[in-house]
Amino acid sequence: MERNKLYTVTKASSDNVIRLGDLIWLSEDDVLHSIMYMGTCLRKNWDIPGQNDFQVEPCEKFYLGEYDGLPMPLEIKIIL
Repeated sequence: MERNKLYTVTKASSDNVIRLGDLIWLSEDDVLHSIMYMGTCLRKNWDIPGQNDFQVEPCEKFYLGEYDGLPMPLEIKIIL
């Protein structure tokens, strides 16, 4: 995963800490952020063999923007 890019979880982790359908991103300091379920998680707690088997794809509905200086998923709007 690239840092500061929003992803959709397409396969949950075996321990179900990272869940199917969640929106996640990896910050510059290697903290994994979850919108829907776990909040934040340090790399040492999620990048463990047997638990880091989740799969993601780039999010198509939202992008990682900013609101009041904090990272925030924002909806992608197409203007015709």
